[in-house]
Amino acid sequence: MKKLLLCFVAILFCSLCMAQSSQDNYLFYQIPQQDDYEGEVVSTLVAHKANNHRNKAVVYLHGYNDYFFQYQMGDSVIAHNMDFYAIELRKYGRSKKDNQRWFEVKDLSEYYPDIDSAISRIKAAGTESIYFLAHSTGGLIASLYLDARKSESSIKAVVLNSPFLDYNLPKFQKNVLIPCLAFFRPLIGKMTISQGNDRVYANSLLSDYGGEWVFDTLMKFPVSPSVTVNWLSAIKKGHRKIKHGLSIVQPVLVLSSDKSNAMPHNSDLVLNYQHIQQRADKLGNNITKDTIPDGKHDLALSIKPAREMFYRKMFAFFEKY
Repeated sequence: MKKLLLCFVAILFCSLCMAQSSQDNYLFYQIPQQDDYEGEVVSTLVAHKANNHRNKAVVYLHGYNDYFFQYQMGDSVIAHNMDFYAIELRKYGRSKKDNQRWFEVKDLSEYYPDIDSAISRIKAAGTESIYFLAHSTGGLIASLYLDARKSESSIKAVVLNSPFLDYNLPKFQKNVLIPCLAFFRPLIGKMTISQGNDRVYANSLLSDYGGEWVFDTLMKFPVSPSVTVNWLSAIKKGHRKIKHGLSIVQPVLVLSSDKSNAMPHNSDLVLNYQHIQQRADKLGNNITKDTIPDGKHDLALSIKPAREMFYRKMFAFFEKY
């Protein structure tokens, strides 16, 4: 019995080590960017160690209060015979410098050099066809970037995972308060706005609270930090562009959950999925929309049946192009 117990403990320990060591499959390259209003700036390009100069590569762009830790995502891409990269934007995750405020931005176009430099390096490695995968705020940034970089012919198709195309707020806050704050941004840009103390979504992800995932809570905070008026204004400006309509030339698949603000483990607790589906039509002329039953805000971190459906739909879409 004792030997059996020791064997069980050993197996459990090994499985936990394997789960935690998946970061070892990746390389992290910091890319210096031009200094901005806070000083030194870098972005980070993440590359899977199994990349093999394949013709096709998936490039992942994270969301707000986020960084790349979805290691099983990269492993899935490699298993589908594509190279995998992720971009950690300036002031996020491994790109955050001591002189910077977390996630601070005045205009979402500030992120374009981070994406440009990553794409340049990926193409230099031999990739001819790039497939964008972007989550939440990353989905908003990617949409605006693609609209501004229509000549970037290497990008063949795009999958947006619960893109942040509109605020999930009461009408007064969304249509009156935020525009008013944005108007006075030149005077009050550094003023901070609390996002509350809700950590239900984070707890639904973290293995310590019944979720399936482990991440660094010093880079993806369980309680979202306060944001500045600068940040609110930048997001509002991006949403306004979406509302007026973009003309993304690539085929785009927009995926979201099929419900919002329901149970923590089977709905989007961050955004309104109906807003996502409605605003998706504004992105371009080649838009496909679909929902993932029981998906979380980050569909790749959903319960197993939902995330498996997410991957099936994503890879089926990429294979068309």
